[in-house]
Amino acid sequence: MRVIATHRPDAALALAGPAGAVADGVVPAEASEARRGLVDLLLGLGILLQFGLSGYALEFFGIPYITQGGTILQKVHPANYVFALALLAAIVAHPNPIGYFLSLMTRRLGAVSMIVACAFIYVFVSRYHPTMSAAYLVDAMISAALVALLLADAPPSTMLRLARLLHVIIVANALLAIVEVSSGWRLFPFGVKGEEMVWDYRATALLGHPLDGALATGVYAVILMTAGTVPGLPERLRLPIILLCMAAMPAIGARTSFAVVYAVAGVMAGLAVLAFMRGRSVRPATVLAIMAALPLAVVAVAAVFQLGYLDGFLGRFQNDSGSADARLDLYNLFSHYGLKEMVTGYDPNVLQTRVRVEGLEAGVENSWVGHLLQFGIPLSVMLWCAFAAFLADLFRNTGRLALLPTLFMLAVLSTSVGISGKTTMLVLPATLMLVLLSPRAIARSRSDGSVGGP
Repeated sequence: MRVIATHRPDAALALAGPAGAVADGVVPAEASEARRGLVDLLLGLGILLQFGLSGYALEFFGIPYITQGGTILQKVHPANYVFALALLAAIVAHPNPIGYFLSLMTRRLGAVSMIVACAFIYVFVSRYHPTMSAAYLVDAMISAALVALLLADAPPSTMLRLARLLHVIIVANALLAIVEVSSGWRLFPFGVKGEEMVWDYRATALLGHPLDGALATGVYAVILMTAGTVPGLPERLRLPIILLCMAAMPAIGARTSFAVVYAVAGVMAGLAVLAFMRGRSVRPATVLAIMAALPLAVVAVAAVFQLGYLDGFLGRFQNDSGSADARLDLYNLFSHYGLKEMVTGYDPNVLQTRVRVEGLEAGVENSWVGHLLQFGIPLSVMLWCAFAAFLADLFRNTGRLALLPTLFMLAVLSTSVGISGKTTMLVLPATLMLVLLSPRAIARSRSDGSVGGP
């Protein structure tokens, strides 16, 4: 009878028949980690590139990632090439490549189905809408699937290192966003050459477009607020980093993300007060910290208003430049949505014309409407089913704590171009959830004593 070590993340590899087992069907954790050395190095590099090299940064360095020109290879984010190489290395380096590949597919059907759906749509668009490009699906959706596949068998030590890397990146991005808005200086221009949005106050920092940056920062903050244990983060740093992220949200400037983060913070603060009133014990150090922080918070808020840090953000609430109306006007695009459009989507030239006629300068700011207009109903439903399967995989691997961040992500995708355009609005929050809510990373972090418990 085969013995499978189900308590280890590499247990599923035993089904693929790995070599070098100590017992029949059991893979030593040390052998698994050694075999994945290059894979984990490439995975970390890919995540670093994905979070640290935005589209604006690529344009700044001369790569026509957003603008016209260049080759099709330059339209795909470099991180995705690294992810693909890492996945190839993980399969080829395994003692039983075919068995491991089949095992990985069966264990991550959601990620595989999303890749297949995107590939099918790409072929369809190339055949029936040759003037339209569906290559953006690589960055918008396939990248998240690649990360999910690579994290499927990542050792606990790797998950913990990735968690620490993500903490550093998000904190650095939040600090940089505050500096950019406070000083007017930018690390990378907001926009591309000839089309820089110098009038827009919002910070781009490391994560690029404010909608992408705000979603990633917001999901990260919500995880820190709601998770009992956050791997790779000492408990004493949790509250300061939450406050830093909340302070950075106005600088990044996405109103939906701001509202969600502050609403969650209010609910969590209310629950903490309620628990205290019901008799929950509080450490004296915590009480002293709160008493010292309250007057400082009043001074900080007064300084923020006096220095004009919130002027641009508050101005977006007073005048949204027609953004709210545009989200309603986009449904006028269905006025000519006949049988042909239902089956194959709009002709790209017709769609562009109708978007201009309706005055939708920012594009179709709803992912699901964007898919229907581009691909028609059958392909859109297929893509959404694959996306739902991906989210189901995510929940199975992170637990119920991923529900609130996922609902947050879906709300933003429903009020922006999201996954119907070239954005990182899926891969960034999905990576944060898969790493920071991973039971493997949490268990390793607790065993190392680097975090506090709930």
